[in-house]
Amino acid sequence: EQLDYSVNNFSKSHIFVVNTNPIKVACLVIEILSMVKDSFYCLNKRAERQRELVISGSLKILNKITSLDEMRQYIYDSDLDGRDLLTYIWEFQIKEFLVQPLISTLVKEIWNS
Repeated sequence: EQLDYSVNNFSKSHIFVVNTNPIKVACLVIEILSMVKDSFYCLNKRAERQRELVISGSLKILNKITSLDEMRQYIYDSDLDGRDLLTYIWEFQIKEFLVQPLISTLVKEIWNS
C-alpha cells in the first residue's frame, strides 16, 4: 500500500523527485520488486503491476530530459556495486527504457565506440 502511494503520488516528496538520479531509483525499486516476486509467489501479480507503474512513472521523467549530456550522466552513474543504468536495463529486462530516443542514441554511441 505504501509503495502504491509513493509511486502514484507525484509531489515534491515523491520517491523519484528527491533523488539525483530518479531513473536509478526506479531501477532499484524494480530490483526490490523482482526479489519480492522470487520470494513470495502469491505476490507476483501485485509486484508486476507495481513494476509497470514504476516504469510508467520513469518514462514520464525520461521524456522530460532533453539534454544528451544529462542523459549520459544518468546512464553512466553507477551504484556502490558498480552497476550503471544499462546494467539494470539488461538485468531486469526494462525494454521500455530503450525506446526513449536519448537512451537509444547513447546505446548506439556506446556500440559504435
